[in-house]
Parts: sequence; structure tokens; C-alpha cells
Amino acid sequence: MNPSAQYLAFDLGASQARAILGTLHSDSFEMQVVHRFPTPLIESKGHFFWDLDTIWNELQTGLKNALKQAENLRSLSVSSWGVDYVPLDAGGKALRNPFSYRDGRTKLILDEVHSKVPAEDFFKITGINSMSINTIYQIYWDYKYDFELYDKTHSRLTIADYFNYLFSGRIAAETSLASTTQMLEAKSKKWSREILERLGLSADACPELVSSSTVLGKAKGYPAIEVVASCSHDTACAAATVEAISGGRNTAFLSSGTWSLLGVQRNEAILTDEAFKFGFTNESGAGNSIRFLKNLTGLWVLQQCEKEWLESGVSYTYDDLLEEASAFADSHPVPCIDMSAPEFSEPGDMIRKLGESCLRAQFPVPETRGAVVATILRSLAGKYAETVRQIRDVTKDNIDLIHIVGGGAQNQLLSRWTSDLTGCKVRTGPVEATAIGNILLQAKAFGDIPDSGSLITALSEL
Repeated sequence: MNPSAQYLAFDLGASQARAILGTLHSDSFEMQVVHRFPTPLIESKGHFFWDLDTIWNELQTGLKNALKQAENLRSLSVSSWGVDYVPLDAGGKALRNPFSYRDGRTKLILDEVHSKVPAEDFFKITGINSMSINTIYQIYWDYKYDFELYDKTHSRLTIADYFNYLFSGRIAAETSLASTTQMLEAKSKKWSREILERLGLSADACPELVSSSTVLGKAKGYPAIEVVASCSHDTACAAATVEAISGGRNTAFLSSGTWSLLGVQRNEAILTDEAFKFGFTNESGAGNSIRFLKNLTGLWVLQQCEKEWLESGVSYTYDDLLEEASAFADSHPVPCIDMSAPEFSEPGDMIRKLGESCLRAQFPVPETRGAVVATILRSLAGKYAETVRQIRDVTKDNIDLIHIVGGGAQNQLLSRWTSDLTGCKVRTGPVEATAIGNILLQAKAFGDIPDSGSLITALSEL
């Protein structure tokens, strides 16, 4: 093993993005944030897109900052959220900015897609439960409403894979992110020609598939730096960190951020009728593992409420919000509503939407900031409890530990209510679990992972 190897992880979240430099020793692990920026979401002609040029410029800044701290940087890798994709022409150039999954256009074609491939068939073939945001629906929308672009598309790359391509020059899809497209066969981990053919879509634009920890090639302009497809999906990176620290069949992971991804790691996809009925999905992970999980609403609703308060001129700290929510809960019953309702998936007017949902459920409308925050957090914890019960029913495993990673791991009130409502012990942190997993999987590509219990201890203390 290289005694002090250094790696750069780009963690692209749907709200915030970071460039994190990791130094791996035989018994310790160091991390340094060298750049951060808000993930640029732009609105044009009534649709939401990700700004590729701005993100790419920010990634270049992150790399330059990292090289100031690590002249002998070994490799870099990008991870991101799933489903959204970049259409490329025959020369490898983006034909447009990618739509954001927050754009609601694909809801219009759900019934048409399912008339050709029912949701049950999708699940049996891909292991993925149907959501209108998934890539296959986005592609079908292009086929139906923007055929000129569809016809020009030579390759499609999901977000992290696209930026790994810009760095390396190699067009490839890493399987963890590819599995979120709802186009990958659960058992063979190959593109499903059956799904595409039944929808009248061509498989020609499906790129080469590579497994986690694949070295893609040298970084353009930086011949000493390798580009690695670690796990391109951020949740897969976070789950790899949980597996390293906690592991075990009775441990569930909860990647808590804009989304809540709650589930367990297994060796094979679970494709039972019960799993489908409960809405679980099977995403690929590191080392051909499977993340059996649910995609749940996360702190997005709270983030949107915070945006409204800030725009109205209200100043506060995050600690203020949690203290006000805790005080409200000490003296009032806290509503528990369905945060997965469609109205919560799109931006804007979130406080009003929250109040209307409470009224429909015959709860009082939250009138104070503390009441709003408490309602959101209690509702999230309630959904976690329901999901844990379902995991136990499907897997027959006695889940007794939930390991929370990501930004939501810092929310002590949410962690406490999660423990109370699930009956599980809760372990929190590290916050930067995605970046840690990304770095560890880069190190694995070069055989740099030491067999050291002290390294696991160091990771758990981050």
C-alpha cells in the first residue's frame, strides 16, 4: 500500500456540492474540503435543468485547489444523485443541459409507459420500483416530445458518469448509477433490451457498463492523475461507508439529505411480490452488492421552508430551528403526515403545502416556525418507522440498528425521534459518508485499502 495516498472525491448533491481531498494512511484517514458550491439549478421555459458548464467550471476549481494541497494526487472520482442524464451527440458533446428530476413533465407519460411495460414487469426485470423521475421515463418523454434530440443522441450518461467522462475521455456507465435508470437487469446487470424494445426505444445509446472501482484512464491535462469510477451513485458510496463501519444483517443505513434513502445491503436483489407492493427498489452497489431500499422524501421540504423564511427576511440558525421544534413538541401533539405526497416533490410554497396537508389529515395547521419544523421531522421519522417494519417483514431480519449518514446525521431531534418510533438504536455520522466511500473505492482500485481495525475506528470517529 502507498503509505500516504491521496485521492479527490467530488460529491455532487442536488443542493450542495463539495470537492474533498482524502489522505489514507495505514491506520488513519484525513479529509479536507477544498471547494464547495451550490449545485446550480436553472429554470428555462417552465422547466428545470442542471447547469453543466457551471458545474464543470466548479469541478476544475476544486481540482486546482486540491493540487495546491496534494502535488502527488493519485486519482479523482465524481459521484452524484441518480436518474438525470446528459444526451451526447456522435462527437461526445452534450446536446442540452440535463433536465432535473424536480421537473414534473414525465408525470404525463406514466400511464402510456405502463400500458407497454406494467410497473410489475419493470420490477421483475430491473428490481426497480417505478418512479416518474427515473431515467427510462425521461428518455421516453424525449422520444415522444423531442424526437429530433432523441434521434441525434448517440450516448446517454448520468450526471457523475458524464463528468468522469469529461475528466477521462471515456464514455462509460458505472453500474450503481446505471441501476437508477430502471433500464438495468437486476440479475445480469446488463442493459435490458426487453424493456427498451417493448417501449420502442433503441439500445444504441446505452454506453459501456463498468463495475465500481474501475480505472477509466488518465485525467486530461493531468497525466499523473487517474480517473476512477468509484461508485458513481452517491448513495452507493455512503452505503459502502456504513458497511465498512457497521455492517451486519441487522443494520439498516439511512442516507439523510435532500432525499432519505433507507434500506439494507444484501448480496442479491429481492424481487418478491411483497417487496414490490411495499415500494422497495434494488439498486446496485459496491462489489456487486444490492441496496434494498426505499427512496423517501428527505430534508428537501425543510430546506424549501428555510428558503421561504430567509426570503422573508427572517434570520435564524439551524440550532434555533431544532430548539423551537423541540419546545413545540414538549407542549403540543405533533402531526405525522404523508411526506411522500406528490405536492412535496416540486419546489415552492412549501409552508402552504404543509398546512394544506395537515388540514386534509385533520390536524391543526402549524402556525409557528417550531411547529413547521416539528411536523416535518416527526413525519419523516414516522415514515422511517413504517419502512423499517416493512424491511423486517420482507427480509425476516431483526433490524435493530439504523446508521444515519449525510447532512441529516447532524439533526439530533430527527435521530431521537427515529430511534423512538423505530425502536432501533441509532448511530450517526460521518456527515461526509459519500465522500469517504468515494475515496475508499478509489483506494480499492489501486489495492491501497489496508486490513486495519484502527482504520475502521478512525472512520467511525469522523
